[in-house]
Amino acid sequence: MLDSQLVLVQNVQLNLDFQAITPNLPIRKFEYRDFPNMDRLNHLPVYQQNNMQQFLGNGQNYFLGNNAVHNGPLLKTARKETCNRCFQPDFPFISEGKICNNTLNVLILVFTKPGNTERRKALRETWLKDIKNKSAQYIFVIGTDANTTSSSLAFVENSVYNDMLIIGFQDSYANLTYKTIMSFKWTQMRCKSAKYILKVDDDMWLNFDVLLRILKTGAIRFSLGGKCNYGQYPFRDPKNKYYVSYSDYPMSIYPPFCSGTAYVADSDVIKQILTISPNIPFFRLEDIYIALCLRKLRYEITNIPGFHSTKIYPLACLYKSPMVITSHGVSASELRNIYQASCDKDGSMYVPKNPQQLPERMILEQRWPKGKLARKSFKYEQQLLKHNLF
Repeated sequence: MLDSQLVLVQNVQLNLDFQAITPNLPIRKFEYRDFPNMDRLNHLPVYQQNNMQQFLGNGQNYFLGNNAVHNGPLLKTARKETCNRCFQPDFPFISEGKICNNTLNVLILVFTKPGNTERRKALRETWLKDIKNKSAQYIFVIGTDANTTSSSLAFVENSVYNDMLIIGFQDSYANLTYKTIMSFKWTQMRCKSAKYILKVDDDMWLNFDVLLRILKTGAIRFSLGGKCNYGQYPFRDPKNKYYVSYSDYPMSIYPPFCSGTAYVADSDVIKQILTISPNIPFFRLEDIYIALCLRKLRYEITNIPGFHSTKIYPLACLYKSPMVITSHGVSASELRNIYQASCDKDGSMYVPKNPQQLPERMILEQRWPKGKLARKSFKYEQQLLKHNLF
């Protein structure tokens, strides 16, 4: 009788929403072998498999097909998918640069920290320098710092450049979701005329001309685009920077999301995210939180070729080619070297003609379209030229 009930429950659970059926579920203690979707986890590190086994063995559990595992004792404290206006960050805008106008096409939100003065200086001297003549504007978005000296210098810096939005909350990695939602609120209050909102970190290279050509095609109207990921597993190792516990996120796979290092969205999408966000509980990983909002809104994401969430080899003319829109982790000196380089418009003559000749240590896992390779730093550039690989 119990087995027949179990089969019935599993069939029903695959098609119904968890919250709707939870009160009526028969309860049984499941073993690891009872989960048909666990076969997919065999390739994961042992510690993740052990964590899952321990989680499943700790009391009575609900099984939700291939989507989620809820532990009975955690149901009262586990993060819910939706709530009733439980997430409403309301931090003051302490200092605002006045940068918006009625002809604004693209607004760039550059996420930075109070102490990153040199990065901001390099950005102002490089790719940010050229965007103002192209119906675009930028603003640096920062919070406050426990180091009062850094915070004070940020206020002085803004009095000089008038291009910073300082929000009254502690600026930290754990607070990125607050930072994102508050910056979106600011765009709707001060820059309603902007058609597109680009969020980007302060250690990014941006090839704005290539991005602008893509936006003009209407490719991401009513969408959010960037370097997007599908079918990603949460990190369950507590030592990992991106660790997420089962109570914080019981689902086995994240919704499709675009890397928070850089993404661009239609302003209407930003507005809808702000509308739904009060009913989406806080989640520490900002790009996943935005994905949870988009899933509730039934919006799709758009993977844009040329967006890179990791650092590619910063050969100057490669960065100025149509193959690169963004690259992450670029230093201030590299930004200046790239910006000052004189290159062909397409940069094609600077791509290795025979990549197989490159030393193995120079090859990363990520590859360019059509076999062109990703790279890390400038230190091999002279070696490449010496071997006539360009």
